[in-house]
Amino acid sequence: MIFLISEKAHGQALDLVVQRGHLFPVEKLCFHENNKFLASKDARQNIIIWDFMLGKEIVRFKDTSNVVAMDFLAFKDVLVTFNESGFIKYYDIESGDMLYRIPFNAEVKKIIHFNNNVLMMGDGLYLVDFESEEITKLTPHNFEDIKFSYSNYKFVGYTLNSEVIELDTLMEETKRGFLSSVDYSKLFQKNKQFSPADKVRADLVEMDAKNQTFFYLEDKFLKQTELFTGINKLKKNLHVEPNCMAVDDQGNYLVMGSKDGHTFLYNLKESYMMESKTHLGTVNDIEFSRDGRYFASVSDDYSVIVWSTIDGKLIHDLKSKALPVYGLDFKEESKTLFMAQDQGMVTVIDLKSKIDLPEKYHQTDHVGVVSDIKVAGSKYFTSGLDNTIVSYDIKTHQKLDETKLDKKNESVAETKSYGDEFIYSIQPSFDQSKLMVFYGTYKDDNIVQKLKVVSTADLNNVVKDQEVTSIEVPEEFMFPGSEYYYLPSFNYGSWGTKNYVGWISKKEFIVSSENTFALYEVKNGEVFEKEPMVQLLDEVTAVVKPNASQFFFSMGKALYSMKDYKEENVREINSHQDVITDLISSNDFLFTSSIDGTVKIWDKQIEELIATIVPFVDNSMLIFTPDKYYLSINGAHQHVGYKMGSEFVPFENYDLKYNRPDIVLKRLGLSEEATIHMLEKSYEKRLRKFGFTKDQITNTFYIPTVKIENKDAIPLISDKSNLDLDLKIEDENMNLDRLNVWVNGVPYFGMNGFDLKANKSKKASKKLNIGLSKGKNVIEVSAINVSGGESIKRKIEIFSNQDVGERSLYLITIGVQKFQDPSFNLNYSVKDATNIHDYFIGVNFDHSYDFKLLNEDFNLTKLEELKTVLKGSKPQDQVVLFIATHGLIDADFEYYFATSITNFNKPSEGGIHKSVLDNLLDSIPARNKLVLFDACHSGEIDKEDVVMAGQVEKDENVTFRAAGKTIKYGDINVQKVAELEELLFEDFRKGNGSTIMTSSSGVEFSMESEEWNNGLFTYALIDALRTSVNKEDVENLFENVFQKVQDLSKGNQTPTMRSFNKNATYFIK
Repeated sequence: MIFLISEKAHGQALDLVVQRGHLFPVEKLCFHENNKFLASKDARQNIIIWDFMLGKEIVRFKDTSNVVAMDFLAFKDVLVTFNESGFIKYYDIESGDMLYRIPFNAEVKKIIHFNNNVLMMGDGLYLVDFESEEITKLTPHNFEDIKFSYSNYKFVGYTLNSEVIELDTLMEETKRGFLSSVDYSKLFQKNKQFSPADKVRADLVEMDAKNQTFFYLEDKFLKQTELFTGINKLKKNLHVEPNCMAVDDQGNYLVMGSKDGHTFLYNLKESYMMESKTHLGTVNDIEFSRDGRYFASVSDDYSVIVWSTIDGKLIHDLKSKALPVYGLDFKEESKTLFMAQDQGMVTVIDLKSKIDLPEKYHQTDHVGVVSDIKVAGSKYFTSGLDNTIVSYDIKTHQKLDETKLDKKNESVAETKSYGDEFIYSIQPSFDQSKLMVFYGTYKDDNIVQKLKVVSTADLNNVVKDQEVTSIEVPEEFMFPGSEYYYLPSFNYGSWGTKNYVGWISKKEFIVSSENTFALYEVKNGEVFEKEPMVQLLDEVTAVVKPNASQFFFSMGKALYSMKDYKEENVREINSHQDVITDLISSNDFLFTSSIDGTVKIWDKQIEELIATIVPFVDNSMLIFTPDKYYLSINGAHQHVGYKMGSEFVPFENYDLKYNRPDIVLKRLGLSEEATIHMLEKSYEKRLRKFGFTKDQITNTFYIPTVKIENKDAIPLISDKSNLDLDLKIEDENMNLDRLNVWVNGVPYFGMNGFDLKANKSKKASKKLNIGLSKGKNVIEVSAINVSGGESIKRKIEIFSNQDVGERSLYLITIGVQKFQDPSFNLNYSVKDATNIHDYFIGVNFDHSYDFKLLNEDFNLTKLEELKTVLKGSKPQDQVVLFIATHGLIDADFEYYFATSITNFNKPSEGGIHKSVLDNLLDSIPARNKLVLFDACHSGEIDKEDVVMAGQVEKDENVTFRAAGKTIKYGDINVQKVAELEELLFEDFRKGNGSTIMTSSSGVEFSMESEEWNNGLFTYALIDALRTSVNKEDVENLFENVFQKVQDLSKGNQTPTMRSFNKNATYFIK
């Protein structure tokens, strides 16, 4: 997680947070009382606090000793932990600080929150008072485990000798028994005394405090037994051995995690089990939320997964998004940045790519830490602690060669977990024909350093292999004209960093070692210390000397400069959030990398930070400036947000202010002016679309708050068909503009929300009665103020068992192929509409209402009549809208669907504007809406500053469903404009909740041909519908359509999924 310079919102610090996740096996987790937070702890004692509902990292803490227990306080944003060194620690989530550290001289096995105090379970039960820090021993019982039942306010626990004890809140014993699988009454009838042989012998025991039973494993059988009677309640055969299990507080569900990554959800009331294989390693811990709505599991695969108890479906998969960066290189001519990262990742970023946006490439040929990366001619080389070297082509990024130095050495996945040998640094010779490989062997806490020299043309060709000293380095690796080379050594005090060596001239070089660095020169064949050694307070990880009087060096987390080699001229410039691992210099910039997962770009002339790059594992990338302006490529904004107090605020809540790629690219100074100007104009357009001006987007950018007042009264499962919501909306500084409510991704008040602006008030309240769909209902609420600031979304989930009655299909198929100007006639549009109609009319619904609008029937009057019909639909109903005709763009870059009377020279005359069809499906009861467009330019397009130029070139066997022109923006092709828009910007106008598939992107043309006897998109769609296995899997359907269209069009037509409602339920088969 990375924090940047703070702003204020609601009077609190607003810090940027980058999602890093865990990079080591995750061992423990716990839920906050009201599902506000989730905490997870890994093997390196990193504790991450997650915003539970959003699934986002808020803050992280690190302990120096193994954390054995943790829990949240009930009514404060505080996490309490206990470590093996004997300290209780209180961490404040809002400030990110440790509040208290209290010594505790007893073993602690478990922490249980009790209001704002905690109970420590050790050789007795101890009460720790939050305010006074006093510790009171309440009972001497040495429990192995204890639980509290909120239904009867009793504690129940069992001891090492299998005694079962019930205690009230005054710690008075109210019941006692034995943890046994033998019926007590039968023992007593035979006058047999209870003996150790009757005790349960199991490593895994889980208690149900409410129902006073316990679960355990015996000979691969899951058993449930009453705590105080020994009566067996359940015996179930399991095909795997669980490693952990938990029971929810209501005693309705049991969850288990296994060593092979399986999770099991067992409904105890209805006696059925759901199984999932999502983790890739052992499940180490699994826990329910306090209300039983959710459970979470953590694993050796570094992941934290959150599940819905209602249906067993995955909600959040919280894996690492940003990885440590251990090595850097830069190619000046192409402005290409090379990064060596963790988990085998290599990232290459072209900072001046062909579309004038940074372009990113990934390599994943190493296992574990990639220790170094170097450019040599037309290749770049990587080394890893897995003892492997790989080479790549610098232009195509194709892997060229690979070698493993020690063929017997096992691959490794962690920094300190390597075999006999590991490579920590590589360096090409000055003629680039050879590669010097520095490697070592870890023996008895010491590293024996060695050198191999291999050919860059053939990595398996070993030229030299020996232990070396500082003057035994081959001549071709010396600075040209020099006789000496100083060998870099691996620093195993701070893993992943290397002592630094750099030649400045033929007679001068600089060396850093631990907390010192020094400048040396060569005179008459001998090495002399040119200047006194500089002594510093922390480890120096890298040094560069870009000119005669200026040094830059990294020490710990910070970057420093030093003028004229004088200690009094040392100045801290800025810092990372973790240790800096590498520092390199180019003509204009300095680059630093860090374990915090970022690379920072610095102006070395004025010694200031220009921008920070965060490459994410999903091929997205974020570049942001110190004042928070950002450029987000491929959805990188999903991995970042703001910490406001103890809450996570998604990026899009401030996107109108900070999503400024034009500013970022201008600061970097590597892009064309035309690109920057176009992006600036795009930003202004987005403001106008959302109804704001630049003057309204100020530095005091406040957001409202929304509270669901009756949230605690909403049940997990309901038999009712409606849900009452009591909402309170407030903004401390700005008047309110609108209220947004979504039910399963569909806007309850329509795309524009419920108007609050007319009230001219900072406060509002609203009571709603929302109709529920059968099954899971996801309800989200947010508010927007008059400055465009959107509140944090509040979300609840409720499962409805209601009998919703009959389910209907509303099928609308539109096809136009005859036009007033016959030169624009199409051949298959009507057939396309008919084929889609015939397919969907055969899907099994209770009722089907079909509407064919063919040729002249496609008009505004018919659409208005349809709107009236659709308003009579029900939430459980499904609407399918299909349209096949010409797609037209006018001189103002507005999009129209062609009717039979459209003037193709002026599409607004007789054409149907795209917004008409958007509004057709808006504000109707039906929540399952599927839209299919087989027309040109049907993807997202932009309208301003575009001119029409040039004719479409047609194949004699293919007809294009578009009229007239290709499009250019000045000297920039519109495809480039569309690519930039798609890469960088979110759609601020909330959709109507439909899933929309389009036949082509916003700048392509859709095809029809006699070969397919249909439009290409429709042909592929019908084929995919007929061969689809899962009748509800729309994502898989689109993937099949996409691949077929790409193959048949030879890449010239690209279907798009403009929007996807993951909460809708579609029947397509």
